[in-house]
Amino acid sequence: MGTMEVTDYSGKLFIGGISWEMNENRLREYFGRFGEVTAAISMRDRTTGRARGFGFVVFADASVAERVSMDKHMIDGRMVIALLHSFPFFVWLLI
Repeated sequence: MGTMEVTDYSGKLFIGGISWEMNENRLREYFGRFGEVTAAISMRDRTTGRARGFGFVVFADASVAERVSMDKHMIDGRMVIALLHSFPFFVWLLI
């Protein structure tokens, strides 16, 4: 019987609704106010390189990510969502 690989998503947030101009540095700058950001990614279209309107932020401390996910966030005039990324991203698409 096979075993399922478990990935640690603690400290990782899905950030949705970001502007197309948003880049990793701006995500890091904004969310860095809450705690140490170990990674920030703005997802881009593979073909065009254009931002897709969402990204991910990873905090060194998972409790910071939990706290951040409970607040509303306005970045560059846009209300964005910050959701705990506790299981594979495709599952969010089903909700």
